[in-house]
Amino acid sequence: MKVVLAILSDIHFSVGTTHPIPRRVDAISAAIASTEVRPNAMVLLFSGDIANKGKAEEYAIARTFLSALHGRLTQRFPEIKIHSLSVPGNHDLEHEDESEDFRKTAVEGGKESMRNPKRNLFYLKQLLQPQKSYWEFAKTLDFCATSTPTMICNS
Repeated sequence: MKVVLAILSDIHFSVGTTHPIPRRVDAISAAIASTEVRPNAMVLLFSGDIANKGKAEEYAIARTFLSALHGRLTQRFPEIKIHSLSVPGNHDLEHEDESEDFRKTAVEGGKESMRNPKRNLFYLKQLLQPQKSYWEFAKTLDFCATSTPTMICNS
């Protein structure tokens, strides 16, 4: 089986900026489609930092871009399935307090919770809450790629 894997990393979609990536969808799709191989499948992998600040509006821009990219690649390869998946990066979380105290508390609280499975799930949910917009974006893809428990990935 021949698979084309296109990795799109650290795009940092932003609201209110003149971000170049959405304007380059034709060039990006042409580069991906330029393969000499006739693939049986294609995977578009967003590998972290899809959004710049983890805001829902940034993921809306990402969805529009992905839809356009998918459409262009489907025109070039109408006979194959094009899969999309992602993993979050450190910019794919939104929280009000960007301070070092917030991050330290999150990490220190997580260490203690590992000894208690019920507390661990509580902390895990609290730590993932700032990624709510990311998880909403990920649900629109073919596969919610994460090492996070399925119940959080799908909730």
